[in-house]
Amino acid sequence: MPQIDGGMDDKLEPFFQLSAPEPADDVREIRLSGDVMVIGRSPKGDVVLDLDGVSRRHAEVSRDDEGWWVKDLGSVNGTRVNGELLTDRHLLRIGDRIEIEGFGLLYRC
Repeated sequence: MPQIDGGMDDKLEPFFQLSAPEPADDVREIRLSGDVMVIGRSPKGDVVLDLDGVSRRHAEVSRDDEGWWVKDLGSVNGTRVNGELLTDRHLLRIGDRIEIEGFGLLYRC
């Protein structure tokens, strides 16, 4: 499971700033770790978004030599990046916002 904390270290490791739909001030940081992380409603996932409109295995972020990528895993309600519905995998850039059923995951370092 990824670490969830409020601190940063000097290594500039990538993380998501997760904002939940309710309460509006619920913001957490989720460090990206390993090579693949699954985002979804399942408690077995790496990033759990507990809302009915979120599929059990909704999206995936993965790392390669170019950086971190996000792709939708065939979810019913889709995954958006910066307001655009994903149809293929997307290479994340600092400031990109992944949107899943009211949740926002801002990609940061």
